[in-house]
Amino acid sequence: MGNESIVKLVKDRVSYINSLQLAAPTEADLREVFVRADETSANAVAGSTVSFVTGFPKLQKYDVLNSTLLAQLAANFAFDRESETEDWYRKYTEVLENLGWVLQGFSFAKYNSASANFTMDKVVLNVIAAIATGGQLAVVSATLKALSEAAGDDKALTLLDTNGSSGPAGNFQISAATIDNDLNVSMTLGAFYFKSTEHRTRFLFWSWSSTSVNMYYSAQAVTLNDQIYAMVRQAVIDKLGNNAQKYVADIQIGI
Repeated sequence: MGNESIVKLVKDRVSYINSLQLAAPTEADLREVFVRADETSANAVAGSTVSFVTGFPKLQKYDVLNSTLLAQLAANFAFDRESETEDWYRKYTEVLENLGWVLQGFSFAKYNSASANFTMDKVVLNVIAAIATGGQLAVVSATLKALSEAAGDDKALTLLDTNGSSGPAGNFQISAATIDNDLNVSMTLGAFYFKSTEHRTRFLFWSWSSTSVNMYYSAQAVTLNDQIYAMVRQAVIDKLGNNAQKYVADIQIGI
């Protein structure tokens, strides 16, 4: 790619980011964004979780957190997260693509429970297991375990509950990221939404009656083009402003 083409690409991507409108924060308090370098870790990011297999430098962790947060907030502004879900995911995908993520549109399937009751965290693990590496599955499992054992006022659990569900419906993402020696980021991304006849907090761990809720899922392996993201990194940071402090919280996982 020639220099002129690169300059135009950067200009177009930055212009796109600057033009995005973001949903207003739902909470006024600021949270410290705590990211550990290198070691296995996890964060709640608005209505999603991101788990990191060991080896991630801090910069690349922030790249993943900031880009997935920006995609959510832009999609939240454009469409109702719970009632216009598939349109919401199209906007979410569009934003990620413009930041340098390589992914496909989400194709959702309905989850059919073989038993009278089920918990969504178990569904998530089954969906992720179908495409994740062993390390990715282990860190997602540890993340969900930590959230299930968290106290009711836990910041990460509160973020996920308040942003990943509203009333009797929900829309959330669970992902696990790895990085290679050349700083190429790969991520297993699970996308989920549900509609129910009842409203429950701690929705991931509630024992749902299979007749009271319809749950849908999609999962894919996605990658981040670091060369493209490096060109738009500062534009993403500037666009988010203090939203990163409001919408990101550390999850204390046990591995």
